[in-house]
Amino acid sequence: MMDLLRTLNQYSKSLFQFENINDASTDEYTSTFFPIASDLESQASQALDSGKPDDAIDLFRRAAVVYRISRFPYVDITQPNSIKRAAFERQKQVYLKAASRWDPPIKEVIIPHSSRGRNDGQEIPIYTRIPRTARPDNPVPVVFIMTGLDGYRPDNSQRTHKIIGRGWAVVIAEIPGTADSPADPADPSSPDRLWDSVFAYMATQPMLDMSQVVLWGLSAGGFYAIRAAHTHASRLRGAIAHGAGCHYFLDKEWLSRVDDHEYPFSCVETFVLRRFKGHALIICRIMPGWTKKYGYDDTEVFVQEARKKFSLVETGIVDRPSCRLLLLNVPDYFPRAKAMCHI
Repeated sequence: MMDLLRTLNQYSKSLFQFENINDASTDEYTSTFFPIASDLESQASQALDSGKPDDAIDLFRRAAVVYRISRFPYVDITQPNSIKRAAFERQKQVYLKAASRWDPPIKEVIIPHSSRGRNDGQEIPIYTRIPRTARPDNPVPVVFIMTGLDGYRPDNSQRTHKIIGRGWAVVIAEIPGTADSPADPADPSSPDRLWDSVFAYMATQPMLDMSQVVLWGLSAGGFYAIRAAHTHASRLRGAIAHGAGCHYFLDKEWLSRVDDHEYPFSCVETFVLRRFKGHALIICRIMPGWTKKYGYDDTEVFVQEARKKFSLVETGIVDRPSCRLLLLNVPDYFPRAKAMCHI
């Protein structure tokens, strides 16, 4: 957030283009940020050419932050040629220009989806970050981050800094129905196959201690952390479901209010814009993305069927043995309604 405010302060005049942009899902909203991000990229390249790698890293990272806010509220997986997808592709490129120069670096690894089903993709893009202290004769614990509906692999810088600072490794993967995930979004069991493939890859890495793996699922990713705590209990030391739901969040009543107040983006955007122009809320409709994320085209059908098909209670997932599981929900992270997590 502070990176974004610092950048928008620097480019405040450009924000006057927001004059008649009131919907974050529009192409106009996204394209407004592109000149700012592009200028930061140019400055970063100049810094590299001038022998100032630290400045370049900071500028590339700031450009990635701008691309991130431009692709909000979500990237529609059914629209590969959308401007939101283009923003995400640019974000990944400039982010790795920064993160690959960190010590230790973040690396993108494309691994085979060895447990794929008929409607799953063949490859899984993941990020890894491994501390310098890790060796085959000294493997380190691993925190496996499962991302959310809107937060993807390049959106976890501070988390990886903190984890690496404790001497642990990080693996980051995206959840079904989002970003670059190859998992079939309509199949409730596709995440089980997805994590099977990720764990299979991790087991081939001698610097990772597979007896010390903890999951951290963020927001929508928390749902998958709860599921994995039960489906992959024997492979995990523990799991954290951060801002998660597993049952009531799929109720018709809850889903009917998603676009009203459950999504925090409009509040963030209002704070940023009021700093410059005193704007009212930018509209941010998240329900279409929520629908597509679970493999539906029709929102009404999704609302009718979601709980029966995906609830971890109704499908019996939470009746299985579980590894240690921490459910984390606080008012400052998400409203209480989202914390209605029936375990």
